[in-house]
Amino acid sequence: MFAIPIIIKSLVDDNNLITGKILSKILTKEFNHQVTFISSDSEALNLLSQDVYDLVFMDIDMPELSSIETSIKIRNLIFIIEQNKIIPIFAYTTNKWKEEFLKASMINISFCHLYTISTCLK
Repeated sequence: MFAIPIIIKSLVDDNNLITGKILSKILTKEFNHQVTFISSDSEALNLLSQDVYDLVFMDIDMPELSSIETSIKIRNLIFIIEQNKIIPIFAYTTNKWKEEFLKASMINISFCHLYTISTCLK
């Protein structure tokens, strides 16, 4: 029996081009995600009002809005597509923001969660 490949549609929001591209490539190559990469929280809100996504990955340190504020907007704004209001939102940063992530119903990850620990330590 053949397995049907599952493609997960992910939105990556990061104002750091290098970090965003690395995460996008990992998600695409290693996890078979279809990734839309953007670099602004207002653009994330716009896309989430137009198309359905399975996952959202956000850099917490965004210049326009914090990703915490954006996550709260995703959960509460009328114009966001209903399915997108309940999708997992993964926040990543080099800083420790755990309490703020929890308040905004976000999931805190590091790149080590995407790869094995040994891969991250190389």
